[in-house]
Amino acid sequence: MVRMADDILKEVQKNKIVIVILLDLFAAFDTIDHTILLKKLAKYFGIRGSALKWFSLYLSGRFFKVKVDDSLSDFLCLLFKVPQGSLLGPILFILYIKLLPVRI
Repeated sequence: MVRMADDILKEVQKNKIVIVILLDLFAAFDTIDHTILLKKLAKYFGIRGSALKWFSLYLSGRFFKVKVDDSLSDFLCLLFKVPQGSLLGPILFILYIKLLPVRI
């Protein structure tokens, strides 16, 4: 981060225009649709058969609860999201967004 700030400062001192785009991808992991991800793994990356079934099992069967003050919800099935804090989570995220259309 310091290097980026230094680079920006140098360019500003040269009277150049600097545009910085910052992306917060923390919540992006929560937007991954398991069904779409599994279809992409099969269609574009050739993952089929028992390997695809393993990915399906890895993503399914995850549940969550929501707590507000002292109230706790029932368990709900997690249909979106790749596990964060795992090695596989970021890889699955990259594969999911790899083929997204880009508009500029």
